[in-house]
Amino acid sequence: MHILELGAEQDEDNGQARLPVDGAFRTVPRDHTTFLVWRITESSADMLPRTHYGTFYDADAYLVYSASLPGQPGGPDVIRKEIKENGNGAYAERHVHAWAGERAGTLATEALRRANQLVTHLGTPSVIHRETATKESPRLLSYFRDGFRILCSASKSNAAARLYRVRGRRPVLLQLVPVSWTHLASDGVFVLDTSDLVVLWLGRAANLVEKIFGAKIAYRMARGADKGVMVRRITIAHDGYEQTLPPGDRNVLDTVLDLRARTVKPVTPVSEASRPVRLYLATQPPKLVSIPSQKPAARLEEVKKAPLFREDLKEDCVYILDAGTRGVWAWVGGNTRSACSRGALASARGLARARRYSGPVSITVSGREPLEFAALFHDWHWSDSRRDVRLRAARSATTKLDADSLANNAWLAAETQVPDDGSGALRMWRVRKTTECERDSTVQTLQEVERPQQAVFYDQDCFIVHYTYHAPTGDQTIIYYWMGGSSPNDLRNLGAKEAKDLYTN
Repeated sequence: MHILELGAEQDEDNGQARLPVDGAFRTVPRDHTTFLVWRITESSADMLPRTHYGTFYDADAYLVYSASLPGQPGGPDVIRKEIKENGNGAYAERHVHAWAGERAGTLATEALRRANQLVTHLGTPSVIHRETATKESPRLLSYFRDGFRILCSASKSNAAARLYRVRGRRPVLLQLVPVSWTHLASDGVFVLDTSDLVVLWLGRAANLVEKIFGAKIAYRMARGADKGVMVRRITIAHDGYEQTLPPGDRNVLDTVLDLRARTVKPVTPVSEASRPVRLYLATQPPKLVSIPSQKPAARLEEVKKAPLFREDLKEDCVYILDAGTRGVWAWVGGNTRSACSRGALASARGLARARRYSGPVSITVSGREPLEFAALFHDWHWSDSRRDVRLRAARSATTKLDADSLANNAWLAAETQVPDDGSGALRMWRVRKTTECERDSTVQTLQEVERPQQAVFYDQDCFIVHYTYHAPTGDQTIIYYWMGGSSPNDLRNLGAKEAKDLYTN
């Protein structure tokens, strides 16, 4: 049996007496959908205007609150509606994110404390996420359609040039200080913003998704106050070919980054394959001497490894789920004693530190689990009907989701997000690695998957799906390109090329 003894956490709210709710939270609606962001200081929480959403500074801490209807996305564009929880099993989704920059210091603890105060004010179970800069949860990134910007607090004033890196499938724009070659890597996409020119620098091993986002971000930077009017030029510099730029552009780049001192970091090794999810039972070990000033340590007893099932969670216990790079979760059962549940988030944070994880740490309660938590379990069955909203809406409108009905009912089409009832023709291919094709010249880049309706997607692979359905205007085709979270960049780029070729043909 694998048992972990975790030391006491000194920076977590571990069940101490709750402080009065901050006045900034008293105006937060308890029964309406909303999206709010605060900047956290040592003495207050300052609500940010909408124009500042999506911009975070590395020496500050922030609190993000999202309340949305079941099955609906959250974010700044959420429409304010009344939430009616009348006991019929439909619950709103409430998420509180405590984010802290790398240089935030003790503000990280303050943000988490304020998050607990906000949840206390709401009076309704909410999911709390402790976020880390550059390792944000997919849910937090999904709120900001124009990207997630992390800027250097020391450079809030205007500078001659600024260097940014574009990361992730949900674009994260990270400002790098100082502007030098030491930050550039051959597997990255960088944007150099100067007063006269915007330089998009593409690493030779950068993935296609980041290149696309980098181009969009460079375009936004080059626009003036009047959107669509270009006030600065954009030039693209490829890794190793900086000298081939036009003379004027090359001189600007050489002024900011000395081309004679050019040095680029090599490709970052691919991280190891994700480990199976582990489920731990959280308890507090017995103590011979009670020290009131010391927070209790946590004792984690490993229950099992993946596959996990909903039946593995008992309502009178607290569990910690180790999902590796996907984060650490604390789950509190509905019948758990308050003394046991208070330190749940601290236990999860302690496990993350022991494992040297830098990803998000979150806590949820029974019956309010978000989708990303349920995804860690096999064949999860919801205890309420909130995930069936779209299905119920579709069934109430029609018994057959054919293309004709969807074309004539825009609301139904928007609710279901499907073109038909799934009766169309489906084909699927797995993208083979270049090494597989080189070993055998007869092997094609795309390997067709038999029985695609029963296909299993793997985290290190990429797949292309070709779906044809009949619409009132004739047969229509949709091409989906799926990239595994741990798939290498060269495989993603190859799959994108094959998907494009399939589309054009």
